[in-house]
Amino acid sequence: SGDGGRRTQDTFTWKRMVWPYILTTYEDGSREVEVRDAICPRCRARASYKQVGDKVFLNCFRCNISENYSPYGSYNELKEAVRTVILESLD
Repeated sequence: SGDGGRRTQDTFTWKRMVWPYILTTYEDGSREVEVRDAICPRCRARASYKQVGDKVFLNCFRCNISENYSPYGSYNELKEAVRTVILESLD
């Protein structure tokens, strides 16, 4: 079927955290990115997150690696921004 597109998995490092994503490339050249939850660059465990004001604070307790992303009102808003950054990096 020509409408499913080709799916590939990759990761994108933005600041200190690693963002896994699934890239779907369609036959017409358009692309779609689905961002997964951030993981620790060292142990690859999922980073925990909490909202602090207009910042999203991501942290890996095991490796003591953390990163602030701002200004984002929610984790989902941050993931949407990551999606945009990834799409721009692919062009």
